[in-house]
Amino acid sequence: ALAPDDDKEVDLTFCLLEQALSPSLKMELIQSIYVPVLRAIPLFDAPDLTEFVEDLAMCLEVMTVVHDDLIISRGERGNDCFFIILAGSVKVFGHSEQGAHDIFAADEFPFFGVAEMLAKDESDQLEHRSVVATAMCDLARIHREDWEEVTAHFPKVRVGMAAIAQAELADVRQLDQEMVQAELQVKFEARLVAQA
Repeated sequence: ALAPDDDKEVDLTFCLLEQALSPSLKMELIQSIYVPVLRAIPLFDAPDLTEFVEDLAMCLEVMTVVHDDLIISRGERGNDCFFIILAGSVKVFGHSEQGAHDIFAADEFPFFGVAEMLAKDESDQLEHRSVVATAMCDLARIHREDWEEVTAHFPKVRVGMAAIAQAELADVRQLDQEMVQAELQVKFEARLVAQA
C-alpha cells in the first residue's frame, strides 16, 4: 500500500506554486480545480451542498499513481481515509483477481475505502479488498477527521456515504462468494479427474 510520504504523491509543480501563493489565492486555486470535479459526483451535486463541496476540496490530499501500483492491500488494517478517483481507473478484487471489477473516475460513485474508514467494529476496519491502479490515476485521499469535520452539518452526505459503505461491503461479500465457488469448482473437477 502507498505510504503517506511516498514520492509518487509529490507534485513538484503544485508544491512550488503553493509556496508562492497567498493563502486566499491558494484556496481559490484549489477550489477552482477540484470543486467542478467533486460536483460531477451525484452525491455532491445538490445546490445546498456548495459550502460542503468547497470545504471538502480544501481537505483533498491529491496523489498520482501509475499502472499496477498497489494502493490498498487486502487484510491490512484499514486506513482512516477513503479515496476519490479524480482521473483514471482502479481494479478492485478480493482474494484473487477473479471477479475483479474496475472503478472509473467517470463512475457515479468513484470511491473506494469508504467501508473501512466508516467501520465502527475493529474487524471491519481490515481492508476487505485490494485496489490496484489500471492506468495512471489521480486520486484524492480524504482523512476521517477531515471528513467528520466537513460533514458535521451535512447529514444527507453522511447518509449517502454510509449507503456507499454498505454497497462496498456487499461487493466484498460477492467477491468472496465468487472466490469460494471457484475454489469448490476446482476441487470438484480435480476429484472427477482423480476418479476417472
